[in-house]
Amino acid sequence: MNPEGTEEIRVNNGAVESVNRSGERASLQGGQYVSINQSGTLSKPQRLLEVPQPVQPRDLEKVAVNGNGAATVSLRWQKPQSGVPAYYRVEVATSPFFVAAGRVIERDQLVATQFSASDLRPAAYFWRIRATASSGQTSDWSEPLKFIVTAPESNSMVVPVANLAAVYLGGDVYLIRGTTSAGTSVRVSGREAAAASDGSFQLQISAPASTREVTIRVADTQGNSSQYRVPLSRSG
Repeated sequence: MNPEGTEEIRVNNGAVESVNRSGERASLQGGQYVSINQSGTLSKPQRLLEVPQPVQPRDLEKVAVNGNGAATVSLRWQKPQSGVPAYYRVEVATSPFFVAAGRVIERDQLVATQFSASDLRPAAYFWRIRATASSGQTSDWSEPLKFIVTAPESNSMVVPVANLAAVYLGGDVYLIRGTTSAGTSVRVSGREAAAASDGSFQLQISAPASTREVTIRVADTQGNSSQYRVPLSRSG
């Protein structure tokens, strides 16, 4: 249910028939949407507003700070492939879950498909975008993308990782584990996790028998990042 008290029916594929309390029927096909107000009245079917797709910055892209120690990052996205958006909402956060305490930028009612996020200090950030139609229909959020604002190269530091190992679990499955500083982001083979309060981390990945090693990328909360290679062995 939306904050306005309305409910939504979205049909991505197939067909759905809806009946409200008054017996009013609506047959919806894939790619259609209706809203239901508090009195149960159905809106006219409209095209489903798809998710706008982020374009820039790319996932894990690094952006260097300028002379004042902060960066301005240009966020760009594509219009939804279906539906007609009236405006967009952008959020930038230090948490991939976009909890209130971690959101650093929230901008609504954006008409253009770009926005400049300014005064971002060295750290790892996540951003997402959604669209809203003039009818009030709102798309789902885009998948969060991560970018890293980095300090000048002379000030960047290696992110240390200790006890790094790949444990073979059987089949094509390995457990990658090690220790680093608490809160550090660890990414390997498309999987990502944050180091626990004691610095430990572990991620389960899949790799075919032909894979001899994987690359682990770590980024701390100050925007420093490093990468390490871990050999894979099935010898036990």
